[in-house]
Amino acid sequence: MRVVAFALTGLLLKREVLLAALAVLPVAFVGVSVASRLFRHVSHALLLRLVALLLLVTGGSLIARALS
Repeated sequence: MRVVAFALTGLLLKREVLLAALAVLPVAFVGVSVASRLFRHVSHALLLRLVALLLLVTGGSLIARALS
């Protein structure tokens, strides 16, 4: 949705945006490559545990922020 808005307003073709995209692309490809290799070696049960742990930590963080 944002890409469409940026394209319609002309912000998508600005030099700064293109340079930022070029700078981020190699890092994104490395991240996808590492994630796909890890995904092949992680069992389904471990993946479920990791997701549950991540949800617990982020939920706890939200509760702590709300209470402070």
